[in-house]
Amino acid sequence: MNAILNQYKVQFFTLVGFALGNNITSINDLLSQIIGDHYTIYDANSLLNGIDQVLNNTIPIIEFDTPSLQVAVVNSNITKLYEDFYSYENDNTIVPYYSLPTQDFQIIVQAWRNYLVQSPIKNKE
Repeated sequence: MNAILNQYKVQFFTLVGFALGNNITSINDLLSQIIGDHYTIYDANSLLNGIDQVLNNTIPIIEFDTPSLQVAVVNSNITKLYEDFYSYENDNTIVPYYSLPTQDFQIIVQAWRNYLVQSPIKNKE
């Protein structure tokens, strides 16, 4: 797990004070934004469960849109990240802004969920 987190330069941190919240940074801003938009334990678990369903061949593909209007499209091999929900909805053949192997995405999301569970700020719902 640590090798993947290091490869993508993933870091988790908690801001306290006025700007209270859990945060993630990585090698790619959109990757960080999409995962960070799943800032509750419930949302992170939902994202992780969808990825698991794809990797377990329960479903062939799943799409996650975020409150920031980005989209992650997950299949068993690759996760494609799109910066604009509306552009993707109008033409889902557009080139993704960023992509990574789905197993790497799963590891990063697992680590994010684990961080949220252990964080002093518990956003459960």
